[in-house]
Amino acid sequence: CFGEDCEIQSILDPSKEYDVSGPWEASKTMPQWMKDYFVWHRSERQKNLTLDENKKYLVVSCLDYFRKCGGLSDRLQPLPLYILMASATKRILLIHWTTPCMLEE
Repeated sequence: CFGEDCEIQSILDPSKEYDVSGPWEASKTMPQWMKDYFVWHRSERQKNLTLDENKKYLVVSCLDYFRKCGGLSDRLQPLPLYILMASATKRILLIHWTTPCMLEE
């Protein structure tokens, strides 16, 4: 849902204050729900940098012992869907990829 008439509720709690600064804020093409998710995600990660049993996570992984995960394009292409799923379910998105190479490489 990336169109202008798309109605996805914001994940942000209106009763809380958030630091909304980030590189995504200048984007004129990124949907507002995605910007809101990035703000919420950063806020949740800063609260607790260790795994918390009370929080929900969406973990996307591709590890050495998996048979096939695809190349970089195959792994990045569904990223907007992962963000949408994490936003809709109020989960912190975590990505752990080591195959065929770590994302950082």
